[in-house]
Amino acid sequence: MKMKFTNRALADIVSDPDKAIKVWDESSQGLGLRVTPGGVKSFVFRQERNGRQMWVTIGRFNDWTVEEARAKVAELRKAVSEGKAPALAMRPAKGITVNDAAERMMAEHSPHLRPRTVRRYRECIDNGIVPALGKLHIAALAPSDVAALHSKLKRTPRSANMVLGVLSIICKYAEKWGERPLGSNPCQHQSKYPEVARHRYLDENEIAAIGHALNKLAERFGDAAIDALRLIMLTGGRKGEILNLRWEQVDLGNARLSFAPSEHKTGGSAIAKTVPIGAAAVDLLKSRPRASEYVFPSPLGGPLADIKRLWEAVRVEANVPDVRIHDLRHTWGAVATSGGHALQTIGAVMGHRNPSTTARYAHVAPSPAARAVEETSAKIAAAMGKSKLK
Repeated sequence: MKMKFTNRALADIVSDPDKAIKVWDESSQGLGLRVTPGGVKSFVFRQERNGRQMWVTIGRFNDWTVEEARAKVAELRKAVSEGKAPALAMRPAKGITVNDAAERMMAEHSPHLRPRTVRRYRECIDNGIVPALGKLHIAALAPSDVAALHSKLKRTPRSANMVLGVLSIICKYAEKWGERPLGSNPCQHQSKYPEVARHRYLDENEIAAIGHALNKLAERFGDAAIDALRLIMLTGGRKGEILNLRWEQVDLGNARLSFAPSEHKTGGSAIAKTVPIGAAAVDLLKSRPRASEYVFPSPLGGPLADIKRLWEAVRVEANVPDVRIHDLRHTWGAVATSGGHALQTIGAVMGHRNPSTTARYAHVAPSPAARAVEETSAKIAAAMGKSKLK
């Protein structure tokens, strides 16, 4: 979205709790304002360089006026035209702050990350690292600073550990740039908080309840979203892979889905993936119209962005308030394991890089010993029932 930037107009922009907002200045090419879900407003600069989009955060809205941001963008455009990376053009003469280091790290490291990971890193930087440590010079960052931030976030262990990990990457880059001595990473001796793994599996009645809820909600939410959720349940596929599925990836004749290296998270970025699907999934895909390149298109023409609203309605209707969409994938794995299929086979189908990921389903499957005891006991009990013991 474009608008004429004024200090008053930007001050009036309200954040969206579900996503970051970006608006662009009509008067200065490449100048934008990014508003995080938490309400943090920052001026940003976007410029294409060597066919790639380069991003730099200029500074917080409260610290910069529109006029100052426009002047800085003019400098950055000049730097890019001279072949310099915009992040380097932001570097002050005497050392760099944690904020500057974070932005330079993102400029260099983001091309190696998946979009979802980039968003997570950005959340850690905008909502955790920069508010607490952004103004400190990266060379002066001490283990005590890191420990204080980590402790402040301890109520959410997973988020605290994620922030610690991103800060550690920033410090590693600072060592590479010569901004810190080699081996001086202040995060390296900070212990992570224990994270309790959460694995929720649906039983047969809950699966039936979700199926009933999907039927009931079809008219309200539309066939695309309903069918996408059904396909996740039938295949154990990852939500992002299913929502972005294109018809060219679907091979109904051979009952399989194909994913290029950039379209999945299994096995590294250089490996393509082919996933077999069952007859129920094939029938569902055959019933889908082909009015778009996407199997599950949004009303705007692209793929469905998300199905959060649908899932919230399903959870209420099916009375499964604690179940996440990702638990449907866990359930698929658990059902497959309970059916006696080998963990190695299940891991290959589900795209698990690490065998330990699939091993979480091992306790769901009946053990050979337990199965032997049950079957033998049943036979003896049946034989005993034919005549009374004397």
